[in-house]
Amino acid sequence: MHRIFFASTLAAAFAYCASLLVASEASIAIRWDFGSEETSALKSHGGVHRDQLGPRPPEFPDFDETNLSVRFDGSGSRFSFPDPGEESEFDFRNGDSITIEACLKVGEIAEGQNVYVIGKGRTNNDGYTRDNQNWALRLRKLDGKVHISFLFATKKNPKSNSDAHWHRWTSNEGLTPASGWHWIAVSYKFGESMSVGGWIDGASCSGKWDMGGATNEEPVVDNDSIWIGSSMGGSAANSFRGWLDFIGVSRRPYSDQEMHRRFSRIPRKPTLEVPPESRYIPGKVVVSFDASLDSCKEWPIDEDSDPEFRQAKTPGVPDWIADQFLFHRLPFFYD
Repeated sequence: MHRIFFASTLAAAFAYCASLLVASEASIAIRWDFGSEETSALKSHGGVHRDQLGPRPPEFPDFDETNLSVRFDGSGSRFSFPDPGEESEFDFRNGDSITIEACLKVGEIAEGQNVYVIGKGRTNNDGYTRDNQNWALRLRKLDGKVHISFLFATKKNPKSNSDAHWHRWTSNEGLTPASGWHWIAVSYKFGESMSVGGWIDGASCSGKWDMGGATNEEPVVDNDSIWIGSSMGGSAANSFRGWLDFIGVSRRPYSDQEMHRRFSRIPRKPTLEVPPESRYIPGKVVVSFDASLDSCKEWPIDEDSDPEFRQAKTPGVPDWIADQFLFHRLPFFYD
């Protein structure tokens, strides 16, 4: 992944963990690389955990060996960032193109659930209408797969109680739950309903509109905030549970060829390794409890994954040492 950023006249206003890539005066990409914690304009709320293991070589050769990510616990935890004001680079109207991309690892998500990766508006902040979604990238689980979804709202008819002012595009293809790190993206030119496109791990995917369907109407635009990881006042039902490595928002479309080059992965099979001497006692069985995984289907790829959660384990429960040990079934967590 090529991480080359050029400073612009906006650099002073955005001297936080977001990086600015200026392709032209009309095209600015804002990117948050959630590395080591530092002072920034991103404000965290709730269970946001920094310095988590991110995608790294050899499975992800384009990333640094020390790459870090951020974890959200899904209970309304989020980052928020205020809109700078009128006609900011975060505001999108008819004729504007938007591309949103993210590298993420999905934790737990329920069938039919819609969770937010990032969105502008619909925060329930005071002074703004409830359905003021200018744009959003979300995840939606359908038939056991995790699909990418793009959402925005147009002006609501005050005489109607329908959801016709919502416009939701969902990919036909989806991710397998608990399958590790993935890269997703969606692109759309407002005012051109057929311009929408999506990508998963560099491959283009088709999709369909529902709710109010495809539209050429202009989206709702105001100065509400940008939220990462949640929406609707921190609703747990709409909150992302998992890890984010980066998020980017751009004001230009990308070609399939460009998208294909933005993510590479060399799959590797799970392996069993002998733990360090400090983790075992000759002639004894040592059982360690690791609460860092969100699903029983997820394999702990790296011993150092999510060290904060691994070291914490279960409060008050140390490693268990025994002379003999037998699994007659897989234990439940509360056991």
